[in-house]
Amino acid sequence: MDRYKWRIEAAKEDLEVFSKVDQSQMDEMTEEIKKAKTVYVAGFGRAGLHGKILSMNLSQLGRLSYVVGDTAICTPSIHEGDLLVVNSFSGETKTIAVIAQCAKEAGARVVLVSSDAESTIGKIADVNVVVPIKLDYDQDTGWWPFYTVSTWIMNAVREYIMWETGQSGLDLMYYHNNME
Repeated sequence: MDRYKWRIEAAKEDLEVFSKVDQSQMDEMTEEIKKAKTVYVAGFGRAGLHGKILSMNLSQLGRLSYVVGDTAICTPSIHEGDLLVVNSFSGETKTIAVIAQCAKEAGARVVLVSSDAESTIGKIADVNVVVPIKLDYDQDTGWWPFYTVSTWIMNAVREYIMWETGQSGLDLMYYHNNME
């Protein structure tokens, strides 16, 4: 394969997966975010890093958003009226499942972006956004498209919120870090 052609092939695979994500699930996620007093984002590894994009997007839209377990800031307690968004390929990460259960017990709502709505966290979640792929160890496929597509979901939700609220890139820049 040509030195750069693999990028196009990977993007095509990711776009095919993204096109299969149920738009109504993304709409539900967006509505939950819009209703929430505060949005918390959780995930470990790559999924956690990609989930942090949502927290950054929301904070740059002037909304309260925190990353669970982020040591750079103090994360306040979660309460009724708040939302926890979890990004987890499998939906089975044990520590994140405990965090999701704690959020539910505190009266918060939970949204999960994963490949399995029937997972442990999927059963806790109020809303599941399913990236329709399965891990295939024999073929070494599944997880890479998930990370790209989950990031696209986070960005699409940001765009939808901006569109619905009449915000623009100028609003993002107003709240963008200016102490770099």
